Amino acid sequence: MKCSIKFKPGAYNDIEKLPINIQGECFEMLDRLENNLHLGRPLENKYGIDLNGYYKIYFNNAKYRIIYSKTENVVEVKGISPSINIANIVGIGPRKNFAIYKTVGNRIS
Repeated sequence: MKCSIKFKPGAYNDIEKLPINIQGECFEMLDRLENNLHLGRPLENKYGIDLNGYYKIYFNNAKYRIIYSKTENVVEVKGISPSINIANIVGIGPRKNFAIYKTVGNRIS
């Protein structure tokens, strides 16, 4: 199921913080997500942070995560247009020391 990618405040800047050699792999995963809204695995309570309704995608041998939420069947109002699905990117970063989960927790609270 195709979708549009939207970045929540701060999330796009996360890509710039990734090592240069990993940024390309991140963009590849975002392209895959754009073609399959259901690519990620669901999150729940992660290290004391309530992430119900969010999803994770692994990349770079599962060392990094893309965390997103889904908005399905949004209807465009500009004339007659089909409904769209949106992947709302909340954070991108390393799993090490639960860094990305802490970042996302701060952004959604």
